[in-house]
Amino acid sequence: MGTDQVSGGAAATAAANGSAPEGRAGSGSAGNGAAEGPARSSSTGDGSARGSGTGRGRRLGLFGLVVAVAGAAAVWAGAPPSDPPRYDEPRPAPAADGYVTLAEDVVVGLSREEYLAWMNAPGRELGDLVTTDDDSTRVVATVPLSGSWDPAEDRTGHRRSVEFADGHYLAEEVLADSPAEFRYMIWGFTNPQRRLAIRYAVASFVYEEVPGGTRITWTYSFQPTAGILRPVLSSVVNGTIARMMRDSLDAWKAAAEAESVG
Repeated sequence: MGTDQVSGGAAATAAANGSAPEGRAGSGSAGNGAAEGPARSSSTGDGSARGSGTGRGRRLGLFGLVVAVAGAAAVWAGAPPSDPPRYDEPRPAPAADGYVTLAEDVVVGLSREEYLAWMNAPGRELGDLVTTDDDSTRVVATVPLSGSWDPAEDRTGHRRSVEFADGHYLAEEVLADSPAEFRYMIWGFTNPQRRLAIRYAVASFVYEEVPGGTRITWTYSFQPTAGILRPVLSSVVNGTIARMMRDSLDAWKAAAEAESVG
């Protein structure tokens, strides 16, 4: 369920390509040397000129820092879009590695067939299933963009937009759909915090029949926009996302078992 660079994106992309921080540090020090060199040579024998040039440089540097901080704050606190994105571009191609991954599981006292019948009951919506009190992960609507999203069909390739209570969106596409596994990708985050840190995520539900019921394992693997953002992403995944996954799995177990007995 959850794209992507605004002012901080160029730095994130450069870091992902391996050109920062070393390349940026190198060019920055060279730039400083070029700026300081003319100031020193032009002020030789004139201390006041050197002091004036240094003062102007410091003021310009401080101004640039203020502008950068203000721009980053604007990205971080960006307003939701007035219209939902079209999401008509090809989805990202999943990478082989580099993910921040989290897995949660629960054993439900039903057979796999019984549990899937409960999960896919007519009229059951994604917003009915995701359990969270965080508006950034609480689903309020979904809109099919391709495919019918009928659980009776193989939904591989079906795509939809997902709207959250904070007014932001993401795109979701099914990668695999079978009684043993439901795998999907999310991307296109309009939430600036998610967009800055997450390129996309691949998730799966694996249904394994075990003594006494069915083990449901929910795995989320997030691809960061840049390696330097991995600690930030890990904090989000192990906080907000982990709570949503754990609370949702526990709620599904309780409801599926209660309704089956009823």
